[in-house]
Amino acid sequence: MFKLYVLYAVAQAIEAGELSWDTALTVSEHTRSLPSGELQDEPAGTTVTVREAATKMIQISDNTATDMLIQELGREAIEAAVRDAGHHDPELISPF
Repeated sequence: MFKLYVLYAVAQAIEAGELSWDTALTVSEHTRSLPSGELQDEPAGTTVTVREAATKMIQISDNTATDMLIQELGREAIEAAVRDAGHHDPELISPF
């Protein structure tokens, strides 16, 4: 469920002109996250676009893609998206 908030934050950043679907993200040891997905198996330095990461995050629940998007946006943006999306009690998942 929380990945929908990440996607919402991505959409907000794109709408605000702070991010593009074509922005490049880089796989790193810091963003590598097991167990689900495909990007976890890519070598550090591999790049994907925001669109590719968001697609993998939603279609196959790719945790590395999710962490890459969170790193790009920052925790505060995700927490704001939770509030903006109308979560009934955003403090339940804060800090994100």
